[in-house]
Amino acid sequence: MPSRSTADAEPHFPASAPARELAGRCEPLVDAFVQRMAAEWAVQLPDYPTLRSVDVAEAARLAVLTFLRRVQGAEAAVQNTRAVFRRRAAHRAEEGMPLPILLRTYTISARVVFEELCRTARPEETAALPELARLLLATQDEAIDQVAQAYQEELELLGSARRDRRRELVRDLVAGVAPEDPAAVEEFGLAKGAIVLALGLSRDEKGSGAESLPVEQAEVKQAAVHRRLHRLHEAVDVYFGAPIPALLEGSGGHVLVPRSTGDAATSATAPTISDELVRRLAEAWGSGIWIAMAATEQPEQIPSAARTAGEILRLVRGLGRPPGIYTLEDVLLEYHLTRPNESSGRLSTLLDPLADRPDLLHTVRVYLEEGYDRRRTAGRLGLHPNTVDNRLARVTELTGLNPATPRGVALLLTALALHDLR
Repeated sequence: MPSRSTADAEPHFPASAPARELAGRCEPLVDAFVQRMAAEWAVQLPDYPTLRSVDVAEAARLAVLTFLRRVQGAEAAVQNTRAVFRRRAAHRAEEGMPLPILLRTYTISARVVFEELCRTARPEETAALPELARLLLATQDEAIDQVAQAYQEELELLGSARRDRRRELVRDLVAGVAPEDPAAVEEFGLAKGAIVLALGLSRDEKGSGAESLPVEQAEVKQAAVHRRLHRLHEAVDVYFGAPIPALLEGSGGHVLVPRSTGDAATSATAPTISDELVRRLAEAWGSGIWIAMAATEQPEQIPSAARTAGEILRLVRGLGRPPGIYTLEDVLLEYHLTRPNESSGRLSTLLDPLADRPDLLHTVRVYLEEGYDRRRTAGRLGLHPNTVDNRLARVTELTGLNPATPRGVALLLTALALHDLR
């Protein structure tokens, strides 16, 4: 298809004064416009009852209002309207409506709008009708372009999901359930075990917060997350050079890497799973990625490895570790100290007396990170060493834990880890 210039592709808004006047008088008539559209759809497209749903009528109403307001010079709502077009197109693809039928709804609607403009125009406004026809056709062209793109994207995602047995395989293996398709274990190279990756996805402004938004915006944001997850699955396959079983959702998920994928895949630190993987996945997702790894030698061990990787992931995120790759060795002490038992509840409250003294809690944290060196702690905090001593003494008074003794250090390490993981 030949490319169009920007001047050809973009309608020229705002319109002339007579066109603006006519558009303004048509705004209160929008509901009547939409009723006529729905009636035309029912006659010309009788086999698609979904076109009579409330959400379709609302989208049509928004589209007509946006056009009339653009004619009058208001461009603010255009982006939101385009997002609605895309979302509705994705819904129609999911429902199985053919793309030609969907596009016909737009051409029918444009004709109805123009007929209503003609019916409403006063004699002195008839000269503006050709101009409005041109603007309406240009707007329709914009809408159809957005709709066709969104429809095709959704169709590809749906087709991929229908073809892809890998998600179900990961779900079954991680849950410890016998796969519905046992042949898939051999097909995807998992018969000799796997390197189980637990992925944590950061929830930034691009992919989170949908639950606090109005329904329209929340659905648009959710669709964006859906596309980013699709890119993430693709990035995993491209990195390993083969279809890799993965099940990723909004906050993370699991990837099962066959042990034969890397030269040293007999350990959880196989060279094929490197910082480059983190970089590529972060690029596909759009923000930070945490990867926790645990290795298995048999498919039956995958549920246990997945639990271990999941706990490693919980620890590194709860402890504020930066995005990257982690194994059990990276959090071995914290993993051991934070295992649930009858003492965990009591240990987790040892630092409660410092709840109102964040300066003391931060001093303890830095002191432990600096290997119990008061001078390095003081330098990092910008304090005099004597001030550090005074703060640590106050910590002992309030908690009974002495950071100058091995027992006190062990208790503080445990209590701090449990405090951070609350």
